[in-house]
Amino acid sequence: MSPSLRSLAAVALGLGFAACGSKSGLSLGFDAGAPPDAAPDAPSDAGADVSAHDASADAADAPAEDALPPIDANVLDVVKPNNCADAAITLVYLFSSDGKLLSFDPATLAIATIGTVACPTQLSPNSMAVDHLGVAYANFTTGEAGEIWKLSTATAKCTPTPYVPKLGFQRFGMGFLGDQDGGEELYITKSDGAGALARVALPSFELDFKGDFSPPLSLCELTSRGDGQLFALCMKNNGATLAQVDPETAKVIGVDNLKVGNSTSAFAFAFWGGKFWIFTGNQGVGSTVTEYDPALKKETPVLSTKEVIVGAGVSTCAPID
Repeated sequence: MSPSLRSLAAVALGLGFAACGSKSGLSLGFDAGAPPDAAPDAPSDAGADVSAHDASADAADAPAEDALPPIDANVLDVVKPNNCADAAITLVYLFSSDGKLLSFDPATLAIATIGTVACPTQLSPNSMAVDHLGVAYANFTTGEAGEIWKLSTATAKCTPTPYVPKLGFQRFGMGFLGDQDGGEELYITKSDGAGALARVALPSFELDFKGDFSPPLSLCELTSRGDGQLFALCMKNNGATLAQVDPETAKVIGVDNLKVGNSTSAFAFAFWGGKFWIFTGNQGVGSTVTEYDPALKKETPVLSTKEVIVGAGVSTCAPID
């Protein structure tokens, strides 16, 4: 439920939004009639050019990962929310570094532009999550400042929230997690320094701190599977760690090591239809979409886009197999 530029802390004071060049924030108009992206080119190498992260990626290489089991690809039986839309039409929603809101259909690999987000903020896009009703929650951040705005996935319209950063959670990855009773909760993971996990209580937006990742992980994004399993994608100097995480303790309970991405990548990811859909890229290059099958442990680049994707979100009603 999505990704992100994770190294803004390293250069934010001098550059604003690091991987996007010199940029103080969004001053963008709504473009509801923007055409869908052109047919994708051959997948590009999206993880090589612009440095977008800090040296904290080393924590993701912790040797303790080697002792953990692989991610369990088997799904559990859970109660779905009563007001789920047809899972077959549930899309993955994407947020780009220049403020575009897009949709991605994993069934057809089609990417379409919904509109350009024009929230009245000087902060820059960082990550996004989407609830089961199709409402997006986006993190904007620069330096020590951080905000959450609600975005309509139909029109890209912005609505403010009362979120106030605490405990270093101004820049974070985020994702909604379904629970056993058919509800869902918003989780975030701190991007700066050692990774940590917290729940955002809605509608108050107060933080419920869960703990530091154990073993340590950093530069992480979050998504969930519709059976109530939480996952973190964490960039390393070379490649990434896909971790299955206990949402109550932040303990890592399973790990798959991936080749995709690196500590300079803008990134996001979402789970849909039994696969993880991973977006990695850099400014001036665009993003590559990689399909990861957790049952086969197989990574497959499937398309590229000119947009630099920093956030991805998907409903907890999305298909899980």
